[in-house]
Amino acid sequence: MMQGHPRNERPIQNCQLTILGTDTTTQFETRSA
Repeated sequence: MMQGHPRNERPIQNCQLTILGTDTTTQFETRSA
């Protein structure tokens, strides 16, 4: 169970970062394209 905790926290943090960085990522992708 302890191993599942840190493993679950990583994807959750990544999801939040992705949602928050969606706008930034879109701008970066547009600039790259």
